[in-house]
Amino acid sequence: MKNTTITLEKSIDCPCCAQKVRAPSLEIVVDHYGVPPLEARILAAVWKGKGMPISAERIFDSMYHDDPDGGPSPTAMYRALKVTLFHLRERMDGTGITVENCGYRAGYRLVIGREAHRTDQARKRARLRDKTNQNFEVRNAESS
Repeated sequence: MKNTTITLEKSIDCPCCAQKVRAPSLEIVVDHYGVPPLEARILAAVWKGKGMPISAERIFDSMYHDDPDGGPSPTAMYRALKVTLFHLRERMDGTGITVENCGYRAGYRLVIGREAHRTDQARKRARLRDKTNQNFEVRNAESS
C-alpha cells in the first residue's frame, strides 16, 4: 500500500504511538477503523487516485492481485465490488472518508472531508426514501 496521505477534519489516534494524526497514511486508516483485507484493497486502489476516478478494472486488479487466475468471472467481480463497497461505505460512515461512484463506466474515487459527509448524508436520504417507498407500496398492496 502506497503512503499517500490525506488530511481529515478530525484527528485519529496512531495505532503505534497513540498520537493524534490529521494526515494519516492508508495503513493507519485501515488499522484504526479495522478495515478487512478485501475492503482495504479497494480503499488502497482509490487512495492511489488521490480523488481522481479509478476504473473498476484497476480496482479488480487490486482486489484479485494474488489470484493466479485473475479472479472470478467479470459478473462475479462486479457483484463482489458492489457488496464490498457497501460494507466499506458503512464502515467508514461518519469518518470523513468514503468512496464515490463517478457515474456509468467512469469509475470510483476517494472523497475526503466535508464532501464525504455530504455524500454519506445523500446516501442515507436515498436509503430512507427507498424504504419509505417500499412501505407505501406494501400498504397500498394490503389495502387493495
